[in-house]
Amino acid sequence: MSNTGLIRHIRSPPQPPGPILGCSKLFLCIMPVAQIAIGSVYLHDCPQQHYIPIYLIVVGTFGLVLALLSCLPCAQEPKDGTSNPLSQVCTVWNSLTSFFLFCWFIAGNVWIYSIYEPNYNKNTTTVDSYCNRTVYLFAFWTTTLVYIILDKREETACSQVIMLVLPIAQLIIGVMYLHDCPRQPYIPIYLIVMGVICLVLNWLPTMPCFPCFIKYKEAWGCFLFLYLIFLSCWFITGNVWIYSIYEPNYNKSSTQVSPYCNKTLYLFAFWTTNLTYILLGVILFSWCLCRQQQPDDDDTQRLLQG
Repeated sequence: MSNTGLIRHIRSPPQPPGPILGCSKLFLCIMPVAQIAIGSVYLHDCPQQHYIPIYLIVVGTFGLVLALLSCLPCAQEPKDGTSNPLSQVCTVWNSLTSFFLFCWFIAGNVWIYSIYEPNYNKNTTTVDSYCNRTVYLFAFWTTTLVYIILDKREETACSQVIMLVLPIAQLIIGVMYLHDCPRQPYIPIYLIVMGVICLVLNWLPTMPCFPCFIKYKEAWGCFLFLYLIFLSCWFITGNVWIYSIYEPNYNKSSTQVSPYCNKTLYLFAFWTTNLTYILLGVILFSWCLCRQQQPDDDDTQRLLQG
């Protein structure tokens, strides 16, 4: 009986005191409220990227809804271990909302970092080239704060952040220079698709419904197989597009418009592709070293047994 109580105590750790729990939930509501307020006040004050205030309003609204739903009884698992239909509905809702917020967060990264650093002067001659300092810096630092929080949550979070940085950079560079490579217009599309599918793979384990999904081993294995097949084929296709035009003309002001490709776009795609081969080579080299050391360990064990 005591062992059963101990197991239940481990599965359901004691909740913090009410005031502390209330203060933490209140703090979680402050940021979404601030995002909604800043986005609404400066809704028309960022012509350079008018989606930034909208991004703040939407992410603040959904963040506030998630924070409020966490306070409802339907979001709590029964202490006796029984299944609660309302809890399952809340889990599905949280999964769908988390998926939308993930996609919206990636879109916000593109909108925010793609115009860094904007012109803050509203009195400039070109009206469409400015963005209010308050709304932009608030969006910039709150987005950057998400990565800082991820870095502090777990020991392995730093590697997770690094794994997110490259796909997000691919997505941003591809969107920024989508029409700046007439020599090979598929290169920015390659970066965008590559960034999206890598982000999806990193995001899947964080879904609340992920533990239930991996129970279906055949479906999960089929999904991973098709996913890796597509990723491999897309990577090989990108290699053809990138290396086939090496080294392109970077001069946009050339008399011929078609043969140029933006230097930042091309070199980013070129070196990230080279980096993939370098990482694969390091992994293969490490695997070969491990395979060579394995027989030596077996021989040592035989000598010890003899």
